Amino acid sequence: LGIPVMLLDLRVVGELAVFYSAVGTGSVSAIFAGVGLGLHPLSAAFVVAYIESIYSSFITIHYHLLLKIPLLGPLLAKYNEKAKKVLNRPIVKRLELMGIFSLMFIPTFGTGAITMSLVGRTLGIKWWKVWITVTLASAIRSVIIAGIAAGFISLVI
Repeated sequence: LGIPVMLLDLRVVGELAVFYSAVGTGSVSAIFAGVGLGLHPLSAAFVVAYIESIYSSFITIHYHLLLKIPLLGPLLAKYNEKAKKVLNRPIVKRLELMGIFSLMFIPTFGTGAITMSLVGRTLGIKWWKVWITVTLASAIRSVIIAGIAAGFISLVI
């Protein structure tokens, strides 16, 4: 994902990254903003997927540091213990990544890379599984949104 991003105009990529990170915006509006800034819809999708992949990798790899924060750490540890009880069931074990993928795939408020990475790590899933799942869901979602922005996919049936 990083190589196509590096081939773009870095000023536009920076503006898109700032817009994506602003409160109240997200991947859908960032892709449309990227198209408005002059990027090809797929280029904007790659930039958004790349940003979400970076966010996810940072959260998933450094999750253990969140457990050391005074008020947040004990709360997350409590949720980890509750999650272990639920995840010991075989059916849940098989569907845990599909649940994260499905929630990440739906572009609604609260289902972004940071939230789903926190959910996955709180459930006790290995960091690399969470990162790959979130990155794949983000990439597929971004390409579909780019198709809508380009007019290839119609929302009206």
